[in-house]
Amino acid sequence: MDAREYFEDVRAAARMLERCIRRIEAMRAAEGLRGASLSPAPSRTGVSDPMRRTDARMDAEKQAVCEAEAYRAEIRAGREVCAGLRRACPHTRWGDVLEARYCDAMEWNPVATIAGVTRKTCQTDANAAFDWLDAHGIAAAREMARTR
Repeated sequence: MDAREYFEDVRAAARMLERCIRRIEAMRAAEGLRGASLSPAPSRTGVSDPMRRTDARMDAEKQAVCEAEAYRAEIRAGREVCAGLRRACPHTRWGDVLEARYCDAMEWNPVATIAGVTRKTCQTDANAAFDWLDAHGIAAAREMARTR
């Protein structure tokens, strides 16, 4: 796997984390609304017992929380690579651009605004960072982040 593929996977994890968080919030909100009602909620699953619905929601929420933690771990690993890249190449924007674009799942225009450069410059920085990571290795960047 090259550096671009690695960071595309990190970006996908960041997007999936957002979805997990929204799913968990929706489950909690729906449960709160049902709890306030005196009549049973209509069931799409055929389960009419409120306790069974609550148990099913809790199981689904627990699974979503586990998924979210796995995505968070992947994003943390990506941030560690970005930190190592900043340490190895302190006079570049590379780590900042990769972190904003891939770990934070931002689009190019907001990344460029934050970096204070053009979108094209950000994309050029990302490509240079990928070349550096492919030449030196993602593990080397992580090791740089751990070295104080």
